[in-house]
Amino acid sequence: RKATGQPSRIAFMGHVLMENRNGLVIGATLTPATGTAEREAALALVDRLGAKRRITLGADKAYDAREFVAALRKRKVTPHIAKHEYVDKNGILR
Repeated sequence: RKATGQPSRIAFMGHVLMENRNGLVIGATLTPATGTAEREAALALVDRLGAKRRITLGADKAYDAREFVAALRKRKVTPHIAKHEYVDKNGILR
């Protein structure tokens, strides 16, 4: 990442997969910060989990991308993701 007039810095993101009922960490990883790092890391953590039965993955609206949801369904993971929609200044739902 780079700010105006500042030298470039390598940035990383930490990702954690948690069990919802008890809040236990069941997976973690560190990746370079890119525009798609969160979704890529989530898929990698789900793959590493190797679930024997169908699981549900909850996520915020940053994960609401058609390709990501399709990739989850291909892995037999039920997505529970907040919709990325908003009402514009004309009152139209986007």
